[in-house]
Amino acid sequence: MRARDIGLFAASGRTGALNAIVDVPGVAVGHVTRIAGDGPLVVGEGPVRTGVTVVVPRPEPVALNPVFAGIGRLNGNGEMTGSHWIEESGLLTSPIALTNTHSVGVVRDALVQVERSQRSGSDWWSLPVVAETWDGLLNDINGSHVLAADVWAALEAAGASGAGRAATAAGAGPAGSASRAAGAGPAAGASRAGGAFPVGGAAGVVGAGRVGGAIGVGSAGGAGGAGGAGGASRVGGAFPVGGAGPVAEGNVGSGTGMICHGFKGGIGTSFRIVGGSAGDTDGEAQGDTGGEALGDTGGEALGDTAGGVGSYTVGVLVQANHGSRRRLVIDGFPVGLHLDESVVPLPGGDLPEGMGSIITVVATDAPLLPHQCRTLAARTALGIGRAGGVGEHWSGDLSIAFATGHSDLGRGGRSGTAGRSGTAGGSGSAGQAGSSGAPDRGSSGSPTRSPEDRARSLADPPDLDTDHREAAGAGPLMVDAGMLVALYEATVDATEEAIVNALFAAETMTGRDGITAHALPIDRVRELISGQSG
Repeated sequence: MRARDIGLFAASGRTGALNAIVDVPGVAVGHVTRIAGDGPLVVGEGPVRTGVTVVVPRPEPVALNPVFAGIGRLNGNGEMTGSHWIEESGLLTSPIALTNTHSVGVVRDALVQVERSQRSGSDWWSLPVVAETWDGLLNDINGSHVLAADVWAALEAAGASGAGRAATAAGAGPAGSASRAAGAGPAAGASRAGGAFPVGGAAGVVGAGRVGGAIGVGSAGGAGGAGGAGGASRVGGAFPVGGAGPVAEGNVGSGTGMICHGFKGGIGTSFRIVGGSAGDTDGEAQGDTGGEALGDTGGEALGDTAGGVGSYTVGVLVQANHGSRRRLVIDGFPVGLHLDESVVPLPGGDLPEGMGSIITVVATDAPLLPHQCRTLAARTALGIGRAGGVGEHWSGDLSIAFATGHSDLGRGGRSGTAGRSGTAGGSGSAGQAGSSGAPDRGSSGSPTRSPEDRARSLADPPDLDTDHREAAGAGPLMVDAGMLVALYEATVDATEEAIVNALFAAETMTGRDGITAHALPIDRVRELISGQSG
């Protein structure tokens, strides 16, 4: 169930076939859900209600073909690794991974191993992006249940071709073992790193020391309760590749144990088409894309199927674990005031009202520059506010926006120019030069420029007075101010709807110590908003 299934957000802009972040061409999402055990909390044993979600910006490794990106912050009680370098360089050079607060390290290290498998030589560094929210009310968050192999499985589920297998081949440990790091020894049992010290809490975890037989890539999915309360860890939900299928929402992946505005929360997503030949960004029916499916993973501009030249797309994915019950607003209606704890019980615990966090990922195929990506990320706060979030002191409300409208950024040359992988112009990698693979003192986030590149740029500077879509065949450069405002509006609308979709998809979940997060009662919401009940 999603918000538009009961007629909400009907006037909130044009959406794609899936109304999901994967409607942005080339973007993919993968989940791994870990659910096991019931009853009292036993640290290291469970109950387990957690997982990993990855957002992949391009079909090819983003380490070798980065995208421009920017970071936003509503309140800073949270973590997003790699964010300082994005602010400095303007480049995103890794998939974006989401998980729980205490699993950031293992997820980050797993992404380093993936990049290691994609590069030759050693003259590079990796600063992957991993963001978190706290699922400790339902989950054994201190039990170290998220494994590197879960990250690799999520990447495989997202269609990051061979990511898990390549990471294994790079020495990171077989996917069926227990996520060993470069021959560091078995995770189940000694759990030693090079024989030097034990990894606290990783050994002896029930069901967490292995992946083989415990994690399977699911294709049917379902947003809520994926895996079942007593089930062994498995990939929860369907996974789309370039818009090929719906994104699982609610109790799935990194959203498995999350709580939103006092109801069960988790993963939610939404999408907008901006501009087009008619310039209409309002009031179109959901899924109206000129009659064509959006499953084309070849990167074709969506403007060809959704309104003509000059249209772009914006997709948002949220991990919603924030907000107080009393402030919840859905499509302009103060639902939280009508569904207080006397109607639907709160999960309980001694936590302050509004404690939690929300991570927002924004993707667009518009050719934005890094500073424009930052402004797009900042606008997610307005969507959060529309739904009732206020960025409480205890909340980590962080966002990242990336733009896929430029290519070959790691090469140091101009977007859209010649010199792709294997050519004399460069490999598309920020850390390698030419087809020989010889290092050019660059890194995964530090593109260098040859004297020839610099001379060419001086002799042929970008003409910013030409059409914002293309300039003299050089590829997309930047959008104009009018289009940027439309992208802001789309981002705000999609963020608000993604939060509500997370609430609609989530199902009631009981976690550690019998604590229960109840699902939003959708029938009651329908009655309230339609005016059938006071």
